[in-house]
Amino acid sequence: MRLGYRLGGMGPRLLVILSLLFLVGCPTGPARESELAVLVTHPILADVVEWVGGEKVRVDSLFLPKENPLYSPPPLDDEHRIYRLFLSLGVPWEESGISAVQSAGWYAPHRVIKNPRVSDFGGFAYWLHGSYLNDMLIQVATMLSEIDPRNGAFYHQRIQEHLEEIDTYFMNVRFGVEGVALPKGKMRIATHSPMEEDILPFVGPAPLWRLVENPLDEIPLERFLELERDILSPELLLISTYTPKSVRENAESVGWVVVEILLFPSDMNPPPERPITFVKENVRRIREGMWQVVNERPES
Repeated sequence: MRLGYRLGGMGPRLLVILSLLFLVGCPTGPARESELAVLVTHPILADVVEWVGGEKVRVDSLFLPKENPLYSPPPLDDEHRIYRLFLSLGVPWEESGISAVQSAGWYAPHRVIKNPRVSDFGGFAYWLHGSYLNDMLIQVATMLSEIDPRNGAFYHQRIQEHLEEIDTYFMNVRFGVEGVALPKGKMRIATHSPMEEDILPFVGPAPLWRLVENPLDEIPLERFLELERDILSPELLLISTYTPKSVRENAESVGWVVVEILLFPSDMNPPPERPITFVKENVRRIREGMWQVVNERPES
């Protein structure tokens, strides 16, 4: 059974924090002794809920890591389950899971995490973008505080720590602090699919190439050879932990530097206890790949 994977800009941000404090001061029910039961569609939401809720929450995820929800709707047991909150990302592939929960008659008030993306660039894995990950943390903290106001101060304190860590780290990356500095100058970057694009605004330029639209698509060697004949061919290719292995092999065979980023926190082993660990690991990988490109360039 697939349930139980997770058992167990200052203006807008200031407004959210103030609203959380208001919720803290307005309890609506008796104190609870048990954990807050939360159901989510995907492990990325399970990770975010745990980062915010800590020991105050118990999270179940319908889909497991690296499971394709498009082709494997989750089988649900006949046991009547009660959740205080059911979170989804609002994307089409979640529909099978949402329908299954509704058909099973589980009590799970449904809320959707709003996509914070403000443009048409990326948005397919927006949690890779530091500001958007912060936005997800704020949304989850707000929702947990609404249904569990007595622990609102706890949720508020945890997200404050996470937001400050992420903001400080990306500021250091931007300003080239020693140890996290990125190479200066232009670099020709390609992504395998839209899934890898959202992290780039914080670590480098937007990609010049998006090779495919489906993150599971393979790319024949002939396509890489065709791109390599271009005078401005890519120097660095970003792939994810879900990219077919042949894509890496073909890209490396024509001399490109390939960087595999972690698409979800659950791709790390063990899963990170704090979001900054996930963020730093992806930036570290990209930084090393970018410096490898610089070091391998022929001297002019």
